[in-house]
Amino acid sequence: FTWAIVGYDTENGRQTLLLERPETIQSGAQDVQISTPNRDFEKRIELYASVDRQDWKLIAEGTVFDFSSHIPLRRTTLELPEETTAPYLKVVLEENRLPLEQGENLRFRYKDLEFALDEQQPGALQITDVRSRVVQGTAQDLRRDHVTISNPQVSSDGSATRIDLGRINLPLERVSLAIGKGFFSRLVELWVSETGEDETYRRVADDMIYRIPGIADEDLTLNFDQPQHPYVRLKIINHDNPPLAIDAVTLGWVRRELYFIPEAGHEYTLYCGAQEMPPPRYDMQQLIPDRFDLLMRYPAGHIGALTQNPIYRSKADPSLWALLEQYGVIVLVLILAGGLGVWIFHLLKKIPKNV
Repeated sequence: FTWAIVGYDTENGRQTLLLERPETIQSGAQDVQISTPNRDFEKRIELYASVDRQDWKLIAEGTVFDFSSHIPLRRTTLELPEETTAPYLKVVLEENRLPLEQGENLRFRYKDLEFALDEQQPGALQITDVRSRVVQGTAQDLRRDHVTISNPQVSSDGSATRIDLGRINLPLERVSLAIGKGFFSRLVELWVSETGEDETYRRVADDMIYRIPGIADEDLTLNFDQPQHPYVRLKIINHDNPPLAIDAVTLGWVRRELYFIPEAGHEYTLYCGAQEMPPPRYDMQQLIPDRFDLLMRYPAGHIGALTQNPIYRSKADPSLWALLEQYGVIVLVLILAGGLGVWIFHLLKKIPKNV
């Protein structure tokens, strides 16, 4: 939704905007997005919330910037640590300047370009509107799970680093990277596959990561918001820069509840983890109401211990069967052709020489 700008003031390079929430929006806001046509800026931002426009509480602070004349890096969104339903917000913007002894010689390199942080253009931002994304559903719906892969399989060529995560088969909302020391700005691509074969991977999303001198807010989290994919691979575009030291990858996703209506007096078994196990198909898939929070009224079931299936036998690798089928046909054709050739040869030998 878009906030109404009900007040504006500027003094000594400090911009202050007073925002009012539309009366029709009651959901909590999870970020503040500033729309501006300006380029090449770096601003410190502070965000305050109030219920009466008298008492203000600091709820978030950070940096918004644009380096697009030098590198493809721009951020004008401030994420909130906690959602807010406050009817009024106050946004304060001012130049983000380093002390001279820290910032006078800091320069940033991208490909064959280099620029100093003090080259950013000072001045007030032209703000066209301020928006926020709302939090959907209840707090229970937004519980997140994550898994961390330490020392992932990493390989690099001349211009990119590839991180193979193997079979994941999870929905990916966020991917966070643990990266060693150093300053950088990189585009990271998400590649997925159904089978894991190299030629079957396809690119489905990308996002930026960065750690820039003079800006305390580094961003090593990729927001992909992707559905479930079996095999996952990350590709970091380095160009002419050295590869990054990747220590770990953390995959995060919103927890999803399983709804199943059992019949009284029956026991049910849930199968999981087998690559060959097809997903279940129930009428329930088509009966979920738009207001699925009504399902919260149903009692929660309790499952037993997770155990291995003693009669499980993995099927042969489909790719192996394909090879056997392909080369088996070739061998069979060669045998038949050879046998036919020998038979014709013996027939020719039986023909009298004087005929």
